[in-house]
Amino acid sequence: MIFGWVSILAVVVVVVLVTTGCIKEEYYPYCIMLMAFGLVYSITLLGSYVVGSDIQGELAASRISLANGWNFTEATPENAITGINLTSVVTGLLAPGLARLLHMDLVWVFKVVLPLFLVAVPVVMYSVFKKQMGGQRAFYATLFFIIMPVFNQQLAQIVKSMVAELFFALAIWVMVSDWGWRGKILALAGCVIGASVSHYTIGIALIVYLAGIVLVRIATSWMTWKLWAVRKAPVFVLVMALLPGIFAFQIYYHYAYGGAVNQVLLGTAKWYGSAGPVDMAHQAEVPVAETPDLTPTLTPTPTGDPTSPTPSAQPPAATTSDSLVPKYLYNQEYTVQVGIGLDFLQQPLAGKLFRLVQYLTQGLIMLGAVYLLFRSDRYRFTAEFVAGIGGSFVLLLACIFVPQFSSIINMPRFYQISLFFLAPMLVVGCDAVAGIGKKAISVIATP
Repeated sequence: MIFGWVSILAVVVVVVLVTTGCIKEEYYPYCIMLMAFGLVYSITLLGSYVVGSDIQGELAASRISLANGWNFTEATPENAITGINLTSVVTGLLAPGLARLLHMDLVWVFKVVLPLFLVAVPVVMYSVFKKQMGGQRAFYATLFFIIMPVFNQQLAQIVKSMVAELFFALAIWVMVSDWGWRGKILALAGCVIGASVSHYTIGIALIVYLAGIVLVRIATSWMTWKLWAVRKAPVFVLVMALLPGIFAFQIYYHYAYGGAVNQVLLGTAKWYGSAGPVDMAHQAEVPVAETPDLTPTLTPTPTGDPTSPTPSAQPPAATTSDSLVPKYLYNQEYTVQVGIGLDFLQQPLAGKLFRLVQYLTQGLIMLGAVYLLFRSDRYRFTAEFVAGIGGSFVLLLACIFVPQFSSIINMPRFYQISLFFLAPMLVVGCDAVAGIGKKAISVIATP
């Protein structure tokens, strides 16, 4: 716990030093890496065993692969969750391989080695953001990406996501780079495939984002608006990278664990398309065991914990004072209700303060997006990245207004994925309010 508090204090100190100009821009990537390292390892190094719920099934799958070899096509584990985890290259091949190579127990591979992939994600995103808005603004955008609780708490407990999100970040980096079209096609396709075989959820998210960017680029090809002026990836490059990625995803998960992932996806579609939530275990037939219900269960936490991304209180019931709020919002996932303020009055002071800081950042993100529409000349956002910003807003709006959409994974995870494109909008929003917004961001980031 002491390491966690020291890491938080170090982040605050670095923010102050950057704001006051005591740290030069050339050292920003190292600062970001060290901040991410401290926040991630303050979670993964707790205790002598792996920390979290999802990671238990991942570790069990890696132990089976280490002992018996990895045959991802056979539905051999009696536990379906373990079997689903064996479809991932991370748990089936990478983790056992690292354990053999480093002569290290799998537990410590999970606690020490694999988190390095997650630490690398913000370093890559800093490079992406720097191309769009310059060094110092990129630092603040990456800082916001790091300090959101989902990054350093939930992702630090899912090793498949640690690796898959690095492929997600690299895909964005390649897309906005100055590479030739041949290199971009190969690298982008490789990132889509890498993300897909690491964690199918992140792979699907990347495929959907790229497909959305393609559609936006086609729909806006006639526009001469300055916001679309910088185009780093021709449409045919994105399509040629996307098609092999989709094909590889389909082929791989057709065979992985007897096609269990495809059955889960089919079950999710049936579950979402039904009149109301149903048990996904009855929606797909999986060899050996039923497909697990992958709808996340919110873990109770102490009431009023201001740092918890999954509050413990029960969803508030609609009252006459809430008559302006659509009733279906009270049936949405509870973290959706938290995000739009439906539980604010029921929270103690610490919970209210935490939510106010979060609502402030959300407001600045929206303000930044509006400001970018009219002052795009102040930045160097590429057309592909702008399309990704729009896609992220569509994703979050779907989580709020489409019944039960967020329950496909959960609202905090969807929000974290959206920050790959929306994090810079916080800085742009501060620019709109206070020039470059250095002091404003320091004041926001510190609490």
